[in-house]
Parts: sequence; C-alpha cells; structure tokens
Amino acid sequence: MESGVRYRTNRWSDSIDRVEIERETEHFVILKSKTFRGKNNREAKDSGYHAFHKTWADAHDFLVKRAQARIDAARTSLRRAEEEHKKLIAMVCPQ
Repeated sequence: MESGVRYRTNRWSDSIDRVEIERETEHFVILKSKTFRGKNNREAKDSGYHAFHKTWADAHDFLVKRAQARIDAARTSLRRAEEEHKKLIAMVCPQ
C-alpha cells in the first residue's frame, strides 16, 4: 500500500500523534523514521500499546469510544458497590 500519514493513539494517554509512513501491509505500518541501525521501524497497526488510524477523525472517535467504555465500566462498578453497601447495611446479627 502507499505511503502517507496515519494517526497513532496510545493505549495509556489521550493524545493523537501524526505519523509519516513509508508503506503499510494488512497488519503493519512501516514508519519513515529509522532505527539506530538505519532500518525503518515496523509497527503493528493495532497492538497492546498503540493503534494506527487512517484519519484524525477515526483516531478521535477511537479515543471517545474508549473513554465512554471507561465511564460505562465505572457506572457498573459503582452500581455494584451501592448494591453491596445496601445489603451490608441491611444485615442483622443472627440470634
């Protein structure tokens, strides 16, 4: 595939980095930046560390959906904690 620009999101931050690529395959992007040995960096398009997106809007959408998933998980956790709290308050000493 052709060279161009991709947008990289990091799994642990809310930033979007513009990255120049030399080419890409189905699963990898080959960056224009070189390693210390003079070779191009090859990175997975979607790894446990980062993801590459074709447009800034795609990268932004990815971050927004990830934030929404975190909010949903926090709400679920809060609801469970509140239910547990109610049960504990309602406990009575067995006779």
